[in-house]
Order: sequence, then C-alpha cells, then structure tokens
Amino acid sequence: MDIGVYSEEQKLAEATTPLLDRSPEHTGVDDDLDIGLSSEEALALLEVHGYNEVPVVAPSIFQLLFKQFQGSMPLMLELSCVVSLAVQDWADFGVLAGMLLTNALLGFREEIKARNALAKLTKGVEQRTIVRRDGAARSLPAREIVPGDMILLRGGDMTPADVDWVEGDVLTVDTAALTGEPLPRKYPSQANGIRLLSGTTVRDGEAYCIVRKTGIHTEMGCGQQDIIADRSRASVSIFEQRVMTVVKIIILVAIFDALFLLLMQGLVRDGFAGDWNKPLLVALSVLIAAVPVALPLVLQVTMAIGAYKMAVQHNAIVTRMSALQDIAGMAVLCSDKTGTLTTAKMTISLELVWIGTPNTRSRSHSYSSGSSRSSSRSRSSSRASYGMRESALQAAVHGQVTPLEIPPIRLSRAFELLGLNTELDPMRIAVYQKQVLLMAALCSNRDKRDDAVDGAIWRAFDAEDRRSNGELSSWYQRYSVERLTGFSPDVKRTFALFSRRTDSMRFKVAKGLVTKILDTEAGGKDSGEFQWKCSEVESDPRFPSMVLQEDARLSSCGYKTIAVAIGYADGPMHFLGLLPMIDPPRSDTIPTLRRLGQAGIDVKMVTGDHLNIARETAKLIGMNTQILSGEAIRESSYTRDELIRDAGGFAQVLPRDKRECVLVLQNRYDLVVGMTGDGVNDAPALSAAQCGIAVSDATDAAKNAAAMILTSEGLSAVYGAVVESRKIFARLFAYVSYRLAATIHILLFLSTIILFFDCELDPIFVILLALLNDVTMIPVAEDRQCASAVPQSASVSSLVGYAVTLGMCATISSMIFYVTMDDIVPEDDLSDGGAEYGLCNGRAQTAIWLQVSILAELLIFCARAPGLFFLNRPSYQLLLSTALGILASGLLATYAFEESITWQTVGIIVMYDAISIFAVDLVKMFYKYSFEHRTDGIIDDEDDPIGESFVRKSHLGDVFSAASYGDGLEAGDASAPASRSLMSGRASAGFLSNLSDFTVSGKLPESLRSDRSRSNLGRLAKSNLSHLTGTGEHYN
Repeated sequence: MDIGVYSEEQKLAEATTPLLDRSPEHTGVDDDLDIGLSSEEALALLEVHGYNEVPVVAPSIFQLLFKQFQGSMPLMLELSCVVSLAVQDWADFGVLAGMLLTNALLGFREEIKARNALAKLTKGVEQRTIVRRDGAARSLPAREIVPGDMILLRGGDMTPADVDWVEGDVLTVDTAALTGEPLPRKYPSQANGIRLLSGTTVRDGEAYCIVRKTGIHTEMGCGQQDIIADRSRASVSIFEQRVMTVVKIIILVAIFDALFLLLMQGLVRDGFAGDWNKPLLVALSVLIAAVPVALPLVLQVTMAIGAYKMAVQHNAIVTRMSALQDIAGMAVLCSDKTGTLTTAKMTISLELVWIGTPNTRSRSHSYSSGSSRSSSRSRSSSRASYGMRESALQAAVHGQVTPLEIPPIRLSRAFELLGLNTELDPMRIAVYQKQVLLMAALCSNRDKRDDAVDGAIWRAFDAEDRRSNGELSSWYQRYSVERLTGFSPDVKRTFALFSRRTDSMRFKVAKGLVTKILDTEAGGKDSGEFQWKCSEVESDPRFPSMVLQEDARLSSCGYKTIAVAIGYADGPMHFLGLLPMIDPPRSDTIPTLRRLGQAGIDVKMVTGDHLNIARETAKLIGMNTQILSGEAIRESSYTRDELIRDAGGFAQVLPRDKRECVLVLQNRYDLVVGMTGDGVNDAPALSAAQCGIAVSDATDAAKNAAAMILTSEGLSAVYGAVVESRKIFARLFAYVSYRLAATIHILLFLSTIILFFDCELDPIFVILLALLNDVTMIPVAEDRQCASAVPQSASVSSLVGYAVTLGMCATISSMIFYVTMDDIVPEDDLSDGGAEYGLCNGRAQTAIWLQVSILAELLIFCARAPGLFFLNRPSYQLLLSTALGILASGLLATYAFEESITWQTVGIIVMYDAISIFAVDLVKMFYKYSFEHRTDGIIDDEDDPIGESFVRKSHLGDVFSAASYGDGLEAGDASAPASRSLMSGRASAGFLSNLSDFTVSGKLPESLRSDRSRSNLGRLAKSNLSHLTGTGEHYN
C-alpha cells in the first residue's frame, strides 16, 4: 500500500544519475572505476595540487628570538643603551640592558608557547587509504592521494579528502566532526547528495569514491589552514594592542622632545662647547622616562595570577593569555549547540510519547462556564492529543468547565495484547506511555549505550524506573527476550522476539523508521527476514497519514521519532506509538544564558544541526528563535553582514560558516567575539575568535584551537570567566592608566624643569623611579575590583584622556613643589646653593626625586578607584606594597644617596603628596563626570544562578504555575508557555503531580489556587478543547 513515502530507489537514482557530471570539479582525468589513475597521471596531479595535507611554515628559534628586539619599546631601550655607552654611564647601561633582556625573554616565552601549540595541532598518526592505481588496489598514505583517485571506503575509515560516492553500499557516515549532528547521515541520498567531506567517518557500508578535493582545498583543510595561521604567532589582546598604541605615541613624542632638548642644551645653552656628556645625559633621561620598561612584566604577572584564579575558582584553563583580557570585552558569544548548549545525548521525553488511535467515534458532550451552559455539539477526534486533554482536566479540577466530559478514545489493539484497556483512560495516560517505552527497551540492546537510539531508550527507561521506584524494571522482568536483530541501514528497524514468563505467550516487537514500522514494503521490499503491514494500516486508510502527520509535527518542532509496533509471534503487528527524541539542554544552560544576557553579552547559536532542531532548542533554553540557514551567509554582502549581526543564530552550517560569522562580527562591527564548541567542526571558529572556549568534553582539535578550556561540564564556567576577566581588566586598566600617567608625569615634569629652569635630573633617578614604582605595583594583580555589567573595551581616546588627566595633575603638583621648595623644605637640606625659582643641586634633586616617587606611589589609588579613592578600599597587598615603596624611597633619600636629606624633609614631602593626591582625585572625578559618566552597574559570580523571578526551570517542568504567567497569558504574550505547540505536553509531569495530590487529598496545590491561575487555566482549557474535538471553534 502506498502511504506517501518517497521510494528509496527513486532517491538513489536521483542522487547518482548522472553521477560524475553532478560534481562541479572536473579533474581532467578519466574516472574509470576498474583502472583508476595511472602512476604518471597521479604524479602529474601531485605536482599541480600538492600533497593531501596542510603545509606548515614555522620560523626558527633564532628568528623568534631576534623578533623580540624589534618594536618601539625595545628600540627605545636599545637607543638608551647606546647613549649610556657613549657617555660611559655603566650603571645606567647595566640596568637598561637588564630590562631589555627581561622583556625579550618574556616575549620569547610566549612565542615558544605558540610554536609548541602549532606543533601539537599538526601532529598526527599517518592515515592510509586503499587506492586503485594502474588497475590494481594499493594501500597508500592519505597524503599521497590526488584529485581523480578512486579510493575504497569501508566501515571505520575516516574520509581522507572531499570525495564523491561512485559505487557500492549506501554508506552510513558520522558527520559530527563537521556538522555536530549526533545521528549519522546516509550517502548517497536525496537529502545529502553524493559528496562526502574530509574528516567524516564511515560507520557502516563499503563503497568506491572518487577524490575531488585534497589538502587545503577541502572543507576541513580550509579550516585547518586558518587555525595554523592563527596559532603560528603569539596572540596579543585588543586591550594590549591599544595600550601599545598609546605607548608608541608617547615614545614618538619623547623622541622629538629629547632631540629638542638636546639641541636646546647643546646649541642654545652652549652645552656642546664644554662637556658633550651633559646634553646627552639630558636626552637619555627623557628617553628613559618615556619608556614604561616594566609594563610587559607587570602585565604578564597580572595575567598569570588571573589565569591561576580562573583554573582554581572557575574551572577554566587559559591557553592564550590574551583571552584573559579579551573576554572582558566580549560582546557576542557564538555557541555551538550539540555538546555545548545540549548534552550531545539523545533523550526521550516520556510526556511527549504519542499513542496512535486507529478507531474513533463521536460522542455528544457539553460543558458550561460559570452560569452559562453551551449546547451539546457533536465532536470527532482523529487522535489522542494528551497535552490538550490535560488542559481540559485542569479546567475540571478548577471548576472552570462543569460538567466536563472527555470523549472516549479507542486505542490500538496493541495495548490489549499488553493487558490494558483499549479505551483510553486519560487519568492513566502515563501507563500507556510507559508501555511504549518498555516495548522499545525490549527491542534495544542495553550494551549499546553509545548508540544514539538504543542509548537514548535505555537512559529514558532507567530514569523513569528511578522515578517510579522500580516499576518499569518489574514490568521488564515479566518478559524474556529470545532473539534480538540489530539495526541495519537496509531495513531501517530492529526486531525482537520475546515471551511472557507468566503464561509463556510469545510476542514480536519492532522499532525504527516510521514508514518501515507501518509497512515494511514502504519504498520497496527490503531484505528483512520479517515483513508485515500493521493491522491499523489495512483497517483504516487514514491511519498512515495521521501517523505521518504527527511525525511531521514532531519533526517540525525539532524531534526525531522512533516508531514502535507489537504483535503476537504468529499474529499481525499493531502500531503502538511514537517515541520523540531530542538532544536536551544541559542543566545549567538556561541560567547561564540568562546571566550572560545580564552581563550584556549577546549569545548566538551556530550549529551544523538541522534548522528545526536548532529553533526548538532555542525555544527550550530561551534564546532568540530567529535561527537562519547557513546558506544565507555564504555570499558576501552588506545584507549578509546585517543578518549575521541581528540573527539569533544559524543552523546547517559548515566549519567555514562558523568562522565567517566570527570574522564578520569582528571586522565589520568591531566586536570582541567569543566562540564555544567541542568538535573538530568548531576548531576554525574557535581559533579565529578572540575568546575561543572549548567545553569540558571537547575533542583535541577543539582544545588545541581554543584560548580557554573548561574543565567542568556546561557553560556555567563561562559566566564565572566573564566576571573574573572583567575584574582582571579593571586591574589592568588601573595599572596601565597609572603607568601611562606616571610616564607622562615624569616626562612632562623633566622636560619643563630642563626647558625653563635648566635643571637636569640625573638619569639614575629616572631609572629608579621606573623600577621602584613598577615593583611595588605588582600586587595590583590581586587588587579588589568589581566586574562591570557591560563588556569592557578601552578605546585609545579614553585611555589617553584618563592618563593625561592624571599625569597633568601630578605634573602640576610637582611643579608647585619645585617652585616653592625653598619655602617648604628646611634650609639645612638646601644649604649648598639656590636659585630664584627653586634649587637643582644634589640635595634638591634628592628632594625632587622623593616628591615625584611618593606621588607616583599614591597615584595608583586614584587610578584604580572608579569613584573617590578613599571610599574604594584596595587590597591589603597593594596597601602594604605601596607603604613599603614609600618607606624604601624615604630610606634611599635619607641614607643611600650621596646628597641625602633629613627625615623632617621626608615627612614634609609625604604630607604634601598626601594633600596633592586628594586634589588629583577631585580633578579625576570632574573628568569622569564630564567625559565618562556611566551607570553600568556591576555583576558578580556569587549571584543566584536562577533567581526567584526566573520561572522557566531547566527541567522544563511546572510551567503551569499560571500565577507566575498570568500577565503573559492575559496579554497574549507569545513567550507564554501555553502558546507553544508542545508546551502542555512538557508540563504534564508537573500537572500530573499536582493532580495526583488533588485526587488523594482533595486539596489544590498552592501553585494552582489563585483566582488568576484558575481563570487562565479555564480559558486555556476551553481554547484547547476546540482543537481536541476537531471543530476549530472556541467557546467564550
């Protein structure tokens, strides 16, 4: 009987005729299955296309080391070293050379890490493939195959290149490496065509295929090449790039300033006429002041401590330090679905198990709402829709529909075989659904836990058995399986013979493709030993279309279905029902997505799975359901870019599509993009994203490409990483703005006193300033900071503006001290000379150095505090290190320098700088209010992951708490659960629990007592009853 199923022979014919002409790439070689290429042809093609591998060009160790001495900061230090040698200032030369080598070794270490990661990425075991050459089959290394080669693929083989199926079995191919789909695909087929892509694995079958693309031209090769290009160099965060841009600007200004002062001191003030060293030392002081020499060291220490906290507190291992800074600015998170948002394990929802109803009958029934009573109407039900019937039951419980008569539904005779009443008792719907699951379990192999279907059935069986206190196990023990025939791609079903222990009655049961369970000859007779046509198909011509309609409905909602049929061993088969399967969300996905949204991060789903499945998953986890097909983003255009920016995600994408999404968001919209994934298909996008995150059970390819690896399941660690990263960003921003402000302070102050007062500070003082202040700032890595509620990105303008404001204020404070020094410093400390506007002898230089040094130490408290510094408590470590720095400066000024000052002068300078820092802080607040006024708020990783207001629980149960959803239902909110086609089914677990409590105690649960709750449920029940009875009418 034809039940509207597309013939498998028709599919195969369409997929393979004409076979070779359908491939867009033509190799120019005769594609002869029996002969294959000749050795000469293969060699010629190898010269053209190269080896079937991704070439890697790695720089030598010496090149990497030499690279560390290039760039603006190293060149400035090198120039300073040259000047120090020219004037024979050996002490300064030694310090500067040490700084240069330290920074070079730090950079070299990062380059070596990138090199090792690249080597690990490209390391692999040699793969061999059976190739037909010169008319004979040979086993050759996969790297030697060329386009046009005829290869043999068998079960267990990994596809070595992009190939076209030519002849042989229909192959069952695991495409998870490329698409993330948990279920295998069939090749050739109408849906999938004949092209098998490199990296997929043949699970069953044997066929000859012709090679079409190799190496970097394959789908997988393109992604691998991109990953190698990304990982072949040390990564630098966006924040660090902007910091170095500001440093380059300061250095460039300092160079011109040094040249100007050199000419001023040497030519205008006749410095060249006497000692040449003096003008050169002036230029050296300015050059040293312009270089934040310890900046790379402090950044590395801060990020190393942050990486340790990430691993210990948030279960995230950082493999690229730049990600610690970039995650703070992450505005978009592109997430893979399978294995990331979901468990990657198919799950059966017992509440959605569908039971066929072959025979229906009309019954008159009526109900009334309030005081009005509707007239009796004739209804006919074509199927048992439990979700709708459940709403009517709720209305009965609440007294909203009285009296309510649910029309009897005649079930398949299959349930009579199992000892159940064939007239559906709605109060025992769960028993019928459990029987469907039980029969499916009898037809499944418990040992095949890794099988997508059998594993899902047994997981559902065990879970329900635990919930029912062993009820399913007791039922299972009543039967004894005599024979079990496993799944075959040809017959598309499994079959079992079993007997009932109590009476030795023998049964047969089957599960599999819906059409093959209804009629094994659908699409043509197969090679299965047992053939049948369900009795319902023969007795009711409408029954197959009804089942297929339900199957299509479930498929449109993202569910894959398994049909189940049962019969006596010597009797006909009876259709039992449909088991819907879906890859469920992880338990923490919903709260994590909510928290990421609160943190200002837009999460997009990017998956290789089917569009319907992606949309249904998005509904389940509360994501934007505007999921589009991957084909929509494969042609570059402005519209395509806008789609990528605005869509909730993309489905049926290839690895290059995922990478393209990331690159468009980065380059077109200047966003910091994160990507989470677990498979080989995610690796190219993980590598391209600034924040590539591999989940805990990710493949090695994904982990090697990612910048961060989660060590706990799910995405909850991502939120913790975001919070910690934003705290790290706040610490780094505080330090960098402080370091730049201190550099501007020293550079501007030095230039001013040289230019206007002809006072030249000894270069050793400048070097000590840089070293002492940076060493005491290392504890900023553990400073107290709050995480902003919005993504953090420091623009060059904001960074420069903030640093210049602090630096200018500090400079003004130092200039005031300099010109008033002879008034506020005891005369004994300035007794060896004077000038009209301050002094510049040995002791005066010591006092000047001490004032600048202490003010620079205190400046960190202004830089780190978003508000007034005395209201924002720093860490104890930073307080202690700053106090020690001030003490060390005082000791050096009092005892270490040849021209020392007294403790009285030290005390005066400390008091002056303390007063100055209050003035600087007030100016800072005025600047922030004028130019950076923000009310972003803060977030924390201690927040409640669900929250009292978050109603949609991760287990999707108890959604009929209508008191929580009342406003949404009354307003017709599309997000309200009642508007979802399957929501009433999902709610059945919670409702049945409430209903059972009612039937036992006679009391309604608290969640169902409110007037609003009862009103909404009554309205919902009346609406659903019209669908149930098939009239399409609604009662008012």
